[in-house]
Amino acid sequence: NSTLTLDKTEAQAGETVTVTLNMPDGANLYVDPESGSISLKVSYSTEDGEEEVSLSQVDETTYTFEMPDAEVSVEAYFEWGEFELTADAPEGCEVVLEPENSCKPGTWVQATVNITDQTLAVIAVHISYLKNEELVTEGVDFAYDGSGVIAYFTMPAADVTVTVETDTVYAATGTCGDNLTWTLDSDGLLT
Repeated sequence: NSTLTLDKTEAQAGETVTVTLNMPDGANLYVDPESGSISLKVSYSTEDGEEEVSLSQVDETTYTFEMPDAEVSVEAYFEWGEFELTADAPEGCEVVLEPENSCKPGTWVQATVNITDQTLAVIAVHISYLKNEELVTEGVDFAYDGSGVIAYFTMPAADVTVTVETDTVYAATGTCGDNLTWTLDSDGLLT
């Protein structure tokens, strides 16, 4: 979803050309971790190979270069930054996210819901995020692992809130006399 815009499609040698980066929130120009150089490149072909044109940074998304006496190629590589992960769970539940606080889009996220109040049962796990300035809420598949719930989802290109919904479970077991045991299950059936 990232693009480059040039302020002119043709320029004479010596003219200043402006390059504007159009990136959605969270996207950045790729920076080589070893050299520290950005991935925006203006170049042209010569008899000896390829020649790079020097760039001047105007601001975070605008660069300029002086047009050489040759046709140029302008290219850039973009990458996503990290987006925040938060959790919202009712009292009696704790949500542990892995990764913990943030990650890049496409990352597989695990939400573990530890139930500390044994009268609660998880009935839904949702993720919410903004997409094109509209709130999106999606249900997430989950499974009980014995002590709680585990849910997985793929991180979208947005900050995400994981929300857990619970319901109260009414269940009890008791005895009457020496040999009679009764159970009231979560559906209210006495056995």
